[in-house]
Amino acid sequence: MKKKEKNNETTPSSTEGLPEIAEARYKRPFLLVILGGLLVLLATQFYFHARKISNKTEFSVEEAYTLPKTEPEQVKVSPILEKPAEKNLSEQQIAVLQAKQKELQQRLSSPMMLFNTENNHQANALVEKSSEKNVMTDANTQFLQQAGKVSDKTVQAKRIGPLNQLIAQGQLLHATLETAINSDLPGSLRAIVDQPVYAEDGSQVLIPPGSRLIGQYKSGMLQGQSRVFVVWTRLITPEGINLNLASPGVDALGMGGMSADRIDRHFWQQFGTAALLSILGAGTSNVGVAGGNASYNASQAYRLAVANSLNQTAQQTLQRGMIPPTLWINQGSPLQVFVAHDLDFSAVQQETNPTPKTTIF
Repeated sequence: MKKKEKNNETTPSSTEGLPEIAEARYKRPFLLVILGGLLVLLATQFYFHARKISNKTEFSVEEAYTLPKTEPEQVKVSPILEKPAEKNLSEQQIAVLQAKQKELQQRLSSPMMLFNTENNHQANALVEKSSEKNVMTDANTQFLQQAGKVSDKTVQAKRIGPLNQLIAQGQLLHATLETAINSDLPGSLRAIVDQPVYAEDGSQVLIPPGSRLIGQYKSGMLQGQSRVFVVWTRLITPEGINLNLASPGVDALGMGGMSADRIDRHFWQQFGTAALLSILGAGTSNVGVAGGNASYNASQAYRLAVANSLNQTAQQTLQRGMIPPTLWINQGSPLQVFVAHDLDFSAVQQETNPTPKTTIF
């Protein structure tokens, strides 16, 4: 009995692996059913897809055959008009036409061009004006060309009048300035003649000392300018004689304008703000930068941006702050007036010295 039990324990039973085999057998037909269903679905989908394509082709063919027919347009036939009978030209007309045709061919083949005289004169005038503008760009060149223009007409000599009653062009009137000059703004000024002015023959004094001069001076000086341009417009003598001078003022040596006693260039007003902004820009670009640190970080970029903006502001301020210099001329300064045209006193002398009346006793 013990031996039988041992044999029973050691030998496994033949029915222990049956459930696993049964499960494998049941799984195989299930998978086959699923595969068959998928194949059926694919076949049906393919069939319906083919039917749709065939329907589309049928519709397209029907549409192609059922297009509406367009009637051909009726072509209107216009009657052919008979050409007018050409007139026979005479031999003279044919010769004239041939001559004109030859002339036209010669003109076209010739290298010369024909211009209308009126248009040519206008074009020449425009070219001359444009050339004058191009040449006369410089103020000194323009002044030289205007002063150097000489007319082709001959000038006849004539007498200028009685020399005992005339002050000719180019005479110098010595005077003393009574009002000071500040060139910031234009203004009027006054001077007094301190030396007598004689007639051309030296026979009599026509402008006595104490005569009043009235004039105007110019403002808006340029950089580097040190003289004030003065124009004397009127002269009044103590006898009540009025003269329209319209003559420029010169200094003691005859140079144009009057030399300034003091000049203010406005250096700090022009360059002070710009220099301060430039210094601030340079300082902001160098603040916090170590000697051996060459790295470019955000703080350095910010400093450079601030420095560039300050430099641009300095340049704009410098351009806006171009202040012209201020020139001062003190009262009591000596001056001269260059007489620009002849001064004729004949009419005034006749009024002041009337002819005596003869009395008959």
